[in-house]
Amino acid sequence: MYDANPNRYASLLGEIKQRIRAAQLAALRQVNRELVSLYADIGRMIVSRQEGETWGKSVVASLARDLQAEFPGAAGFSTANLWRMKLFHETYGADEKLAPLVREIAWSHNVVILEKCKDPAEREFYVRSTRHFGWTRNVLVHQIENRTYHKTLLNQTQPRASWAYWRVLALRTVSIPMPLTSRVIAGMRASGSPATRTTSCGSVVTDWNKGR
Repeated sequence: MYDANPNRYASLLGEIKQRIRAAQLAALRQVNRELVSLYADIGRMIVSRQEGETWGKSVVASLARDLQAEFPGAAGFSTANLWRMKLFHETYGADEKLAPLVREIAWSHNVVILEKCKDPAEREFYVRSTRHFGWTRNVLVHQIENRTYHKTLLNQTQPRASWAYWRVLALRTVSIPMPLTSRVIAGMRASGSPATRTTSCGSVVTDWNKGR
């Protein structure tokens, strides 16, 4: 018999809605992983064939034309996107650390990072940040154009800045707190910037003693 208690019904409805949304999100993530994996495989196959054959650049345009004819309702097989797939494989194919992570963010985000970030440590920073914070594409573009990575890790305008200064900078750059990896720290040290660490609240701060 239906329980007319509005509180119990609202609770049940809320739980069901939450479960549906969780399932939808999980399905979207799985679809994204499969799509990025597909593009990575296509890039790998193009690279492999170009290395073993005497094919020139025109083969990519031919592939795009024939794939679009075979799959007219499927987006993503333009000549430009096939070149991106090739670059994606060349960039991450042998990277055991990042190869799984780039499959956790959308292809459009990967394209932005590939095209706007040339430094491996910088790419890793934005891949991990996007995955951790769930940035939209527009937010990611804004963070890159705002030079969030450089402001956080490579800022050399305050060589004797205090710990408090760097903590405030990290907190003001709301979207950047994340655990730093050895590659990011190594890239920063190579540029002459001080070492960094993560506080208990996740904010990036600078340890000037370790940086010297």
